[in-house]
Amino acid sequence: MAWEEFFIPSGGVLKRQLFTSDGTWTKPEKLIGGQVWVTIIGGGSSGNSATTAKNGGNSGQYLIRHPVDLGATTSVSVTTGAGGAGVNGAGSDTTGLPGSPSSFGTLLSVLGGVAPSINREEYPDNNGGALGRVSSGNTGYPVDKAGSPGGQFSAPSGMATNGNNGAGAGGLLLDSSGVKAGTVVPFATGGFGYGAGGGPSNSNSSVSGAGAPGAVMVEWIESA
Repeated sequence: MAWEEFFIPSGGVLKRQLFTSDGTWTKPEKLIGGQVWVTIIGGGSSGNSATTAKNGGNSGQYLIRHPVDLGATTSVSVTTGAGGAGVNGAGSDTTGLPGSPSSFGTLLSVLGGVAPSINREEYPDNNGGALGRVSSGNTGYPVDKAGSPGGQFSAPSGMATNGNNGAGAGGLLLDSSGVKAGTVVPFATGGFGYGAGGGPSNSNSSVSGAGAPGAVMVEWIESA
């Protein structure tokens, strides 16, 4: 997925700060326009520890380059949602743990991935759920393919059929070239990409893959 382009005025410089743990973003003195763009991803849920319901974890919700007007705000507390920890059912089919929300102060927030279903239904073997994308008005987007950006307001998990393994939903990869989709993951594997779901365990007596933590990236334009 390519970056959404926006106008950078003559003499302006694009700045970027990536938060992979909690912190504080401080408004720079040279900020142009009083607005920032925030890419924000909630933590992913872990996969199930199960023998007959090997469902992978859900991705966290996300927004890409969402414009935020700062107003009189001079600093913003940033929270990056934790991924759900892997679980061990100790002999009983057990659902994974949900991911936690991520937030940019009180200005913007998204939910973590919900715990995957303990039932076997809906999705074919080894397909991860699509990412849950938040849009203005919370409008849903069509599911594209396993582990790809797009998806629904609440992301589905990778569902197993006939006792086989369902993959954990793919997350997002962030770098200077843009936003990319992380791949789905197999059983007992941690989520790949910020906010990805973890893979299920291969039995209800072993540990499932943990969900990946979320992240927050802030971009802004300031004078040179």
